Parts: sequence; structure tokens; C-alpha cells
Amino acid sequence: MRVLILGMGDLGVRIAQRVVEGGFSSACLLAGKSDAATQWARLLHITSGREVSAAKVDGQDVESLKVLLTRFEPELIVQCASLLSPFALRSVPTGAAQAVLKGGFALQLAAQLAVIRALMQARRAVGM
Repeated sequence: MRVLILGMGDLGVRIAQRVVEGGFSSACLLAGKSDAATQWARLLHITSGREVSAAKVDGQDVESLKVLLTRFEPELIVQCASLLSPFALRSVPTGAAQAVLKGGFALQLAAQLAVIRALMQARRAVGM
């Protein structure tokens, strides 16, 4: 199975480790805005010997996502990208930030919606 993992924060990295090290993919593509995808792909390839590649992509850029989907043709997409890390608010001392933290993870899910929307637009445009 060809697996695309979009977003290389803590969750994306943990999922990538399980997918690659567990042999759940024939090819795994790690993608995100930072250089983390490249670094993790190299490390996972070295430690597992499995096919792991990386791509630098903005999860809100529909055109870039279309190119990525067309080039890699994933059978499974794991969307982990977020506009705001769930851990980012821990260091913000404002009442609003603390209220969001107390509200739980569900209040922070909206930070993923822009990426999900762009990904679904790209997926539809390439006929997946």
C-alpha cells in the first residue's frame, strides 16, 4: 500500500514510525511545510530499510497538493497537518488560550480544516 502522511508534527511522526517500521506500506511519502519530512524519511529509511521518501508541500496549496497526489498516487492519505500545534497554546498565558486548552482537543480540530479542505479539493481535481 502506498501511504501519504501529510504533516510531520508529533502525531505525523508517530504514525510514520508505525507505518514504516511495521511494514504497513510498500512506499511511504512524508510531506509537510518544514524540513522535518526529509529528515524523518532519511532516518526511517536507514533504520527500517524500507522505501520512505519526502516532499516539502504547503497543505493549503491546492495546486501543490495536486502535483503531489498525481506524482505519488497514494492508496491511503493520513492527514496530520494543522495550522496550529495543539501544544502551542500551552506556552500562551492568556485566558483565551487557557480556555481553549481546558475545552479539550476537539476545540483545536478547526486548525486542521483548511488543510483538509485543500486536500479534498486537490483529490477531487485529480480524480482520486
